[in-house]
Amino acid sequence: MTLRRLLFWFILKREGAQVERVPWLTGRLPRVRRSRSASIVIGDDCSFGDRVSVSALGSGILKIGQNVTVDVTNGGICATDVIEIGDHCKLSGGVVLMNDTYHDVAPSNTHRVLPIRLGRNVWLGSETWVFPGVTVGDHTVVGVRSVVTKDLPARCFAAGIPARVKYFFDCPDHYVRD
Repeated sequence: MTLRRLLFWFILKREGAQVERVPWLTGRLPRVRRSRSASIVIGDDCSFGDRVSVSALGSGILKIGQNVTVDVTNGGICATDVIEIGDHCKLSGGVVLMNDTYHDVAPSNTHRVLPIRLGRNVWLGSETWVFPGVTVGDHTVVGVRSVVTKDLPARCFAAGIPARVKYFFDCPDHYVRD
């Protein structure tokens, strides 16, 4: 085990994250922030890439499942409500998951704080943004530079701005992407 991995584990523990095993680390140390009433739970055998930013603020809850690859280089995950990332998910570079709009856009478009849920074995392509209130079904793949504003069903490929289902595919429940 490398010193950097141990240091990352120490940073997670210092921030109050619940972590059993030391996560894998493929880049520089991630930035981790957690407020007093927030929680971060990271499953076993997770991998974090270069310059990852992981935050749980306010009363936010960030749950990362087992065997998840988080390579959100120049992106980040910020939970001010609930963000759940299922087992075996892959988050590519530049992915942003934020469940808070942080401000009012207009009187009729007010500040929103809603949960984000990624099912099991979901793959988010590079520079994909997932907005508050979205649920992505199991085994779904989201194309590069997509903006997910509405729920996506299980076992589909979606892409675009906003992301739309392009096609569905068959996939057994036990399948896990490499």
